[in-house]
Formats: sequence, C-alpha cells, structure tokens
Amino acid sequence: MKDSFGAPRTSRHCATVTLPNVFSGPTHHVLNGLRPSKFEVNYLSEDVLVEGLLSCLKKGSRWGPVQVTREFYYLRGRTDVVALTLSGDVVAFEAKLTKWRWALHQAYRNTCFAHSSYVVLPPQTALRAFRHAVEFERRHVGLCSVFEDGIVVLLDAPRVEPIQPWLTRRSISDSGAGGIVAHSA
Repeated sequence: MKDSFGAPRTSRHCATVTLPNVFSGPTHHVLNGLRPSKFEVNYLSEDVLVEGLLSCLKKGSRWGPVQVTREFYYLRGRTDVVALTLSGDVVAFEAKLTKWRWALHQAYRNTCFAHSSYVVLPPQTALRAFRHAVEFERRHVGLCSVFEDGIVVLLDAPRVEPIQPWLTRRSISDSGAGGIVAHSA
C-alpha cells in the first residue's frame, strides 16, 4: 500500500482509497494543500480513528499542548476524547466512521460540560456532513477530520460556557489524572 504521495505505507491504522474530486466550493479553502487524489480515509474501526486523533493531538494541533483522556463517562453518555488546553478550556471530541448525525447529537450533548465540542469523521464522511453545516452551526458544534498530516477543521466550534460547571470540573480532573500531555510541534 502507498501513501498519498506514492511512498510505501507501513501504517496499520488506515487503508488508502481514492477520493473523488470534490474540492470545490466552500471546503476548498479549508482543504487547500490536501488535494492529492489519495488520502487515508478508510479507517478500519472507530477506535483506530480515535487513535489517529490522539496521535495528532500529541504531535500538536490548533489547540496547542493538551492533556487528554479517552472515554469520559457521565450520566448522559460517554465522550470519546476530552482535551484540556493550557488556558483551561475543555474540548470534547466525538468520533464516528459513518453515522455523523448520531455523532452530532452526542457532540451537542457534550456542550453541557465542554467549552467546545467537535465531531471527528474520516474525510469522505466529513465532506458529506459538511453539506449540512447549518445543523452543526445551530448546535454550536465543530466538524473536523483526521488526515495523515494532522487534523483539518472544516467548521470551528464556538467557545461556549458549559451549563454544568461541576461536570466541567470533573472532566478536568479526569483529564489531568492519567491524561496524555501533548506538545505542539
């Protein structure tokens, strides 16, 4: 298997598939520089997608150095990844392979404790979901995708004040205890 630039792939995280030429319109500016015809888009499982997200957060991302925890459990459900930024903001991530509407519902639910919440999807699914950007904006939820090179944010999540600050504090204590400290590149 080869990567998007023709080099041999050794990663077992993703399979390489060809994306159709859909890089026109509103996503063009977001995906500029990621136009090769092949991307790592066919994640073998949701867990592998989450591992890719964690790897990108460790390498450094727009959120800077973060502490992360996987599978934060609370009364309303389980969040795939919770990150704590240096500024003390909590960022929640919900990952799904195909069911973006369900991920959107879960991400919206996470705004009760997170300052911002994102849906994380493979690139092809993210492009389909982006066609419904108004649904994400209405719920104050962001949309991003994990590529080999990093995280691409298609829609920013606005910063909101969580309505359950006690749960925010619990998510912070969970991410600080046993979380991964990630450093910017």
